[in-house]
Amino acid sequence: MKFIKNRTVLVFVTLVYCYIVNFLTAGGQTVSIIVTEQTFESTYEDMNISRKVLSRTLEDSGTLSAPIVPWGVATIYVMGVLGCSTAYIPYAWFIFIVPVFSMICAITGIGVWDKEEKPVRK
Repeated sequence: MKFIKNRTVLVFVTLVYCYIVNFLTAGGQTVSIIVTEQTFESTYEDMNISRKVLSRTLEDSGTLSAPIVPWGVATIYVMGVLGCSTAYIPYAWFIFIVPVFSMICAITGIGVWDKEEKPVRK
């Protein structure tokens, strides 16, 4: 992808892409993770970023966003367990704060490794 010039943009685009796919596939976290991984795998390789970073980014967006897709299976499960409507979504703060930390890691280089598993710093 030509417009991705650094790791911060790469992680941000990966997060957003995974959220979009998750919403389009009705909260199908498995589908969003697989599709996003297949889309960005070569870009992480080309930018010399470890697949661990890709894996963490997929977890931070694909898995965590499933319970906030109002028409998704994960949301229906949570609603059944809690006995409530989608009113819980604004209070699921963990789902919203984890991607922020993912971006902080991308910006600072903390928790980012190259393909040889060496820490990458700014």
